[in-house]
Amino acid sequence: MEDYEKVEWLKTIYSDFTVKNWHNWNVDHPDRDVHNRNCYEEVKRTIRSISPKEINGIYYADRYNDRKLIDWIKLFTSLKNLHNIIKSFKTYDEVVKHIHFPYGDEKQVLQFENQYFISSGQHRLCLAKFLDIESVEVKVIEYKLNPDKLLASSFD
Repeated sequence: MEDYEKVEWLKTIYSDFTVKNWHNWNVDHPDRDVHNRNCYEEVKRTIRSISPKEINGIYYADRYNDRKLIDWIKLFTSLKNLHNIIKSFKTYDEVVKHIHFPYGDEKQVLQFENQYFISSGQHRLCLAKFLDIESVEVKVIEYKLNPDKLLASSFD
């Protein structure tokens, strides 16, 4: 399936779909785009609702964006197995139900300050972002900057 066909599918299920500026923004990666990333520590894990609009990037095992810069449209069109979602869901409501479905692969994000990075559930969270879904319940792994590590790294 060609990239343009994947975008056309979005348009067929979501009549309000329009190209937005953020579609061409780089998809951030925490190891590359969080300043002093090595000075952060995990502080808590919670389940809560976030707005997909707040998602800045992705941190995922298939490494969509750590070796090269890609934009959001390229991330969407390069999602592994997206063709299965396109084949399975023909309406907006079906996709929204799939996004919110609580079973299966967990929807998870890493949070560094006010930045969110998808670490699981990349298909559903990317779709939620493109379909302007207001909020999605996810596991949030929150990281805080450790001042002692930051100070120690300044002497390295």
